[in-house]
Amino acid sequence: MNKAFRTIWNDVRQSFVTTSEIQTSHGKRTKSSLSLCIATALFTLSGVASAAYVEPGVIGSTSSWETPEYQKDWGLEAMNASAAYSLGYNGQKTALGMMDSGALLYTHPELDGERFRYITQQGKYTSTGNRYPQGAVFDGAYTKDESFDTTGKWILGVNDSHGTHVLGTIAANRDGANHHGVAWNSTSYSANTGGSDDSNYGPFLDYGFFYNGWKTLADALVKDNGKDRGGVINNSFGTNIRVYRLQQMIGGNWTDAGNLKVSDLNKVDGVNFRIGPRLAHIPTNTVAQAEYEYFLHNKIYGAKGIKSFVDAAWDAVKGTNVVQVFTTGNRDMHNPFYRPLYPYFNPEAENNWVAVAGLMKRGDRYELISSFNEAGLGKYWTVAAPGSRIYSSAVVDGSYVEPNTGTDSNGDPVGDLGSPSYQTWGGTSMAAPHVTGAMGVLMSRYQSMTAPQVREVMFTTANHKNPNGTDMVGWENVEVDASGAVVRTWAVPEGEVSNRMGWGVPDLNKGMYGPGQLLGKFDYNMNLAPLDVWTNDISEVALKQREREDLEWMAKTKNGTDASTGGSYELGNDFVVVDGDSDATNHVISEDDAQKWRSAYFLKRAQAIQNKIDNNLYQGSLVKRGSGMLIMTGNNTYSGGTTVEDGALYGFSESFGSGNVNVNGGVFGVLSSFNDNFTQKGQLNSLVDIARAPIQKANIVVNNGGTYAIVADQDVQVGNLTFNPGSLVTVTSLTNDAFEKAYDGIDQVGTVIADKIEGFNQNAVVTPDYALVDHKVTLEGNTLTGILTKSDKTLADYALTSNGVAVANALMADSNLLGGLADSTKSEARKTIASLANDIHVTANAMTIANGQSLVREI
Repeated sequence: MNKAFRTIWNDVRQSFVTTSEIQTSHGKRTKSSLSLCIATALFTLSGVASAAYVEPGVIGSTSSWETPEYQKDWGLEAMNASAAYSLGYNGQKTALGMMDSGALLYTHPELDGERFRYITQQGKYTSTGNRYPQGAVFDGAYTKDESFDTTGKWILGVNDSHGTHVLGTIAANRDGANHHGVAWNSTSYSANTGGSDDSNYGPFLDYGFFYNGWKTLADALVKDNGKDRGGVINNSFGTNIRVYRLQQMIGGNWTDAGNLKVSDLNKVDGVNFRIGPRLAHIPTNTVAQAEYEYFLHNKIYGAKGIKSFVDAAWDAVKGTNVVQVFTTGNRDMHNPFYRPLYPYFNPEAENNWVAVAGLMKRGDRYELISSFNEAGLGKYWTVAAPGSRIYSSAVVDGSYVEPNTGTDSNGDPVGDLGSPSYQTWGGTSMAAPHVTGAMGVLMSRYQSMTAPQVREVMFTTANHKNPNGTDMVGWENVEVDASGAVVRTWAVPEGEVSNRMGWGVPDLNKGMYGPGQLLGKFDYNMNLAPLDVWTNDISEVALKQREREDLEWMAKTKNGTDASTGGSYELGNDFVVVDGDSDATNHVISEDDAQKWRSAYFLKRAQAIQNKIDNNLYQGSLVKRGSGMLIMTGNNTYSGGTTVEDGALYGFSESFGSGNVNVNGGVFGVLSSFNDNFTQKGQLNSLVDIARAPIQKANIVVNNGGTYAIVADQDVQVGNLTFNPGSLVTVTSLTNDAFEKAYDGIDQVGTVIADKIEGFNQNAVVTPDYALVDHKVTLEGNTLTGILTKSDKTLADYALTSNGVAVANALMADSNLLGGLADSTKSEARKTIASLANDIHVTANAMTIANGQSLVREI
C-alpha cells in the first residue's frame, strides 16, 4: 500500500526499476498524478494556433492563469476555473461531445487542431416532419425512410453560428488570442442537428436522426475516455414550443375568450374569433403545465408510432456512463421545458442528466437570470451557469441562407458565410457549455470516476455565494399557485437545493477537493488513479431533503397509485400549438390520455423512490474499490457507512461519517495528520487529535481478507475496532520515513486508542514480512501499538546469485536507493534483486560501485 504513495511522491524511487516491478505486481500505473500536474506546466498545447505561444500559467499559482484571454469570458471567473488550472487540470485526457446547430466551424482559429473532431451521421428518418413548424426561413422538412448523411461540420445554407459559439465556450484553444474555453485541453466531438438554432425542440424532431447522432457521439466518447468513465454531451440547440392564445371580438376589440375551448371554434355562431394576435411561449410554471409538454410529446410521437426525440437522447446513453446536458429554456418559467425535465417523468434517466439555468453578472455580484427558466421540478439535477454577455467564437453572417454578394469600399466581398468571427451572446445556450466544460475539467481531475460520479461532485461542490460572502440573487425557494403566480419565497437551508437555482453554480475550486455530499451509494473504483485526496467536508443534507420530499409525495399519491392527487390537468384547450398545419385541435389532450400518462409516470416515480428505500439509498455511503489509494480528511457526516474492497483508504477518525467502516479487502488506516501535497492543502490535522473532544470517531470492522494499518509515526483515536476471523493487521507509514528511520535503528511507534477493541488476540494476523525491518503489534487494554524496528537482514540475504549479491551490496551502499527499498517485503526484495541481476548494465555498474558512483543515473 505504501508503494503506491512512495511512487507518487519520491522522484528517486520513481526512476528506480523497483517501482515498475512493484507496480506491475499490484496493477498500478507507472505515471503518478503529481507528475501529471507538474507536467501540465510544461506541455505543448495541442491544436494551438500560434506556435510562438508560451504558457504563462504556473502550477500552484492561481493568478498566473488569469490572463487577458481568460478574462474575456467572465464565466471562467464565476466558476473559479483558474483554481483548477493551477492544480494542473484543464480537460486533458478527456473527450467531450456536442450536438448543435452550426456544429463545428473547423476553420475557426479557436477550434483549429487535432483536438476538434466531428462525427458522421448516416441513416434513415423514422418519421415525416419539419424542424421549423414555427415558420423559420430555413427548409427543415424531412420524410420517413429518406436517407440522411451529414457530419458535425458547419454546413453552408443549413447551419448558423450557434454551435461554433457554444463549442468555443466548451473547449476553444488557449493560445494567447481572444478567449479560451473552459476545458481548453480536452478533445471535442461535434454532431449536427441538421438545422439552425430555430429548430423546434418540441415534439417535431425525428427520433431516428437524433438517436443516430447522440449514439454516435456517445460511442466516440466511450471509445476515447473508456467505458467506465463515459463522457458528457452538450445540448444547447433549438427553441421551445410556441402557441397562439384564443381571443374573441367584443365591441370591436379583441379580448380573451374566457371559457371558450379550441374544440368549440366550429360550434360558435354570431361572434368573431381568431387566434392571436401574436405568438406566446408554452407555459411550464405549474406541475400541470409541465405535464402538458410530456403529454404532447406522447400524443404527437405516439400518432407516428415512434418514440419522441427526447427518448432518443436517453436511449442513446442508456446503459452507459455518458451524461446529457440540456438547457432549461429562456422563457421565465418556474420549471424547465421537457428536454431538461425528462427525468421527472422517467426517473431512470436522472443519473445521466444535467439541466442548466442562466446566471448573470452585475458589478461584483452574480444573480439568476429571472427571464430564463428555473430549476423547479428538476432542481435535483440542475445547476445555474454564466449565460449573459458571453464572448466566444462564431461565424460571420452565419444566420443567412444565401451569401451576401455585396462589396465593401475596397471592393472586397462582405458577408462571407463561414468566415470566423467573435460575438457576445446570451441565453441558456451559453450557460450549458460552461457546465459541459466544467465537467470536462473535473473529469480530468478525477480520472477514475464515471461521468455520473463527476456530475455528483459538480453538484455537491456548487457555489451560491458572491465573492463578498452574500447569497447570489435568486438563491431561494418559491411556491406558486395553480395559475403559476408566486405566493411565497423562503430561504434555502445550507446544503439543500433551491427550486430556482438547483445546486448553484459549478465551483472548480471546491470541486478539486472531492465531493461535498454523498447522494446515495458512491461506488468509487480507483482503477486508473494511484492516489486521490478528498479534503472537503462530506454531508448528506440534500439527500435528507430529498428523502423528506419524496416520502411526502408517496404519502400524498398513495405510493403513486392515485393520479387524481395530482390535481386538474392542462389539456391545451385555451391555446393552439404552432405545428405547421391548419388543424387547430390536434394538440388537445383527452382527459383519459392525460390520466393514463400521469398514472404511468406516477408509477415510475414511486418505483424509483421505493428502490431507494429498499436499498438504503437515502443514506450516503462510500465503497472504495480499485488498486489506488484514497485519503479523506474532512469532518464528514454521511450516515450510510464506508466499505473498503481493494487498494487503500486512509483518513482522519472523523472522516468516515457515523456508519461503520467495513474493511472487506485492501487496507484501511486512521491518520492524525496528513501533509497534502496532492491538492496543495498543506499540513492537515485531525479534529479528534486536536480537540480530543466528543467528535465523531471511526467505528471499524475488519473482515476476512481486510487489513487494518497502524501508521507507525502517528497516534490516533477511534471508536470501536473489531477484528473478525481472517482479518489482518500491519504497521506502515505513508511517507516511508518511518521505514528508513527504523532501518537506521530508530524504533518507530504508532498507537491506536479505541473506545473498545474486540477479536484482536483471537483473529488478527500480523502481515506482511518486511525485508529490512521487523514489526510487531501488541494490545494492552484498548490500545494497539505497532512498532517498526531494524532487522538483522541485508539485501544480500535475498540474492540468489553472485550477480545478485553484487547488486544488493551496491544498493546497500546508496542511501537514496536503499531508502526506496526500506519498506519492501521479502518477496519484493527477491524479485527486485533478481531482475536487476539479470541486467548486464546494472551488474556492471554494481561491480564498479567502489569508485563512488551512484546507481541513480545508470538504472
